[in-house]
Amino acid sequence: MKRQILSLALITALSASAFADSYADKYFENSHNPKLNRHEQKGLGIAKNYSSDGRMAVPPVPGDNGRITFAFGSDPSVVCAVMQVCDIALQPGEMINDLHAGDTARWNITPAISGSNGNERMHILVKPLDVGLQTTLFVATDRRTYHIRLKSHRTRYMPAVGFSYPEDTAARWRAIRANQARQAEAQVLPTGENIQNLDFNYTISGNNPPWKPLRVYNDGTRTIIQMPPTLSQGEAPALLVVRNGENTLVNYRLHEDRYIVDSLFDEAIMITGVGRHQTKVVIRRSRS
Repeated sequence: MKRQILSLALITALSASAFADSYADKYFENSHNPKLNRHEQKGLGIAKNYSSDGRMAVPPVPGDNGRITFAFGSDPSVVCAVMQVCDIALQPGEMINDLHAGDTARWNITPAISGSNGNERMHILVKPLDVGLQTTLFVATDRRTYHIRLKSHRTRYMPAVGFSYPEDTAARWRAIRANQARQAEAQVLPTGENIQNLDFNYTISGNNPPWKPLRVYNDGTRTIIQMPPTLSQGEAPALLVVRNGENTLVNYRLHEDRYIVDSLFDEAIMITGVGRHQTKVVIRRSRS
């Protein structure tokens, strides 16, 4: 009995398919096609290169969460299966204005929305009603238009499809360049000196006066001693360089909060006051 039912179902399906083919042949014969001029033929040739054989198409790539991602404008061809749903997701925030399919009788195509509160995303849900179908889908949104080819398979399908957009790629490159600029800016002191070109291997010891240097560094030819902002409110310390165990005067200039010495030294002292009221800070360069 089961075999008879299966045989009857198979015969019915084949008969329906044959009837559909003969129906199409009856009403859409080749002789009814209009005569095309050379410009129309050239246009059809261009369309063919960008569509059916896929020679001009850009292959899809894996996207987030397994979503199959096509480059926008790359002649996407989406494969769907009967009894399954293909989810075609648009750009977040993009809204559908109009949607048309070539074959609306054997394809179930409906819009859907995910997200809320400004994070909405439009989806197009596609379900074929038969195997071996082909049609085209046109989608007009508030940002662009999509031309998508649809094909139906018995078992194989693309469950989730999306697109990559040139403006998104450009935005990512702008973000990368902005991040690189921020990193480069972070490497530059307010004085315009690049941190990577400076030597900060100095230790600061001795007393702890309000004018104690914040840091000491050199650029290979000059030594810079950065002082705290409170320096302008009190007495500026004298700077002496220690050479051969002797404290010697050295030429330097005071620019804003920095002592600038036009030479390198291994040890120096900064002092204010005399005798019991003397305050001293020692600066030593480390060779490590």
